[in-house]
Amino acid sequence: RMLRSKPIAESTDFRLTASGLQPLAYEFQDGSKRNKRGESATFDWEQKVVMASYKGEATQLPLQTGVVDRNLVPLMMMHQCPKTLTQTQVVSRGSIRNYKFQSLGPETIDTAIGRLDTIKVKQWREGSSRSTISWVSPKHNCLFVRIHQFKEDKQVGRLTIRSVKGL
Repeated sequence: RMLRSKPIAESTDFRLTASGLQPLAYEFQDGSKRNKRGESATFDWEQKVVMASYKGEATQLPLQTGVVDRNLVPLMMMHQCPKTLTQTQVVSRGSIRNYKFQSLGPETIDTAIGRLDTIKVKQWREGSSRSTISWVSPKHNCLFVRIHQFKEDKQVGRLTIRSVKGL
């Protein structure tokens, strides 16, 4: 609490259309008083532009079908169940970035909810030293059951499912 004046907050308003997830508004607040790394985006699908702001600098970007904000990437992966997902464009930090996905094939893993047949997927952005390996369970509507994050080929984060209800 001493380092941040308020909690970190991230939100997306979106709708589901015939062509997939369609973001309407995105906001990220870094929790600091000045919100130095704050970010927002407003998607105008009629005018085909997105008004993006990062670190207080506003920019207008062209908008194409399929562009999402970074908060929607996991939902998009679940919606498309990664077998068919190869890349997407993401509004992030005031620009449109191309994220790539590669199915690494099926893998059976042990978790707190049992042994699961999963699809292992790698996600990265060209020019970045970061990547993510995710395991999704088709039996659970492509729910993420394990995630490993890497920076310069060293693991820097790990998430693993402990329980699930309602699926």
